[in-house]
Amino acid sequence: MKKFPLIVLLSIFIFFSCTDTKNEQPIATVLGKYFDGKIPLDSIRMADGLSVVSNQSKKKMRGYEIQSFELVYLPKGKDAAIIRNEGNLFNEHSRMRLDSLQADDKIVIRDVRVRKGAAQQHLNSISLVVK
Repeated sequence: MKKFPLIVLLSIFIFFSCTDTKNEQPIATVLGKYFDGKIPLDSIRMADGLSVVSNQSKKKMRGYEIQSFELVYLPKGKDAAIIRNEGNLFNEHSRMRLDSLQADDKIVIRDVRVRKGAAQQHLNSISLVVK
């Protein structure tokens, strides 16, 4: 009888010690799921801004605050624009550009600065193509 609880405890310990959370890193996303590749036109138009999720579980990471980012607007056959945003929300100029996106236009979100407590860091850029 005494061996059963010991086996259970040992199994739980092994499970949690093998779970790799050390490599878990924050990534910036649009709508909590778009961080690379294609994004539906209606999704980018309804997005308010960016959020931070885990690169492994894709779950929201608590404690991270987006300080600022740049939106690079790359429409097909039109002039590109770079718009600086403070905080995690798209500002009025970004919103105007996002609302004018068409299929096959591209956006890059770069220079994403986040803070967690007193620590600050830059996150990788997001490159999205509107579908």
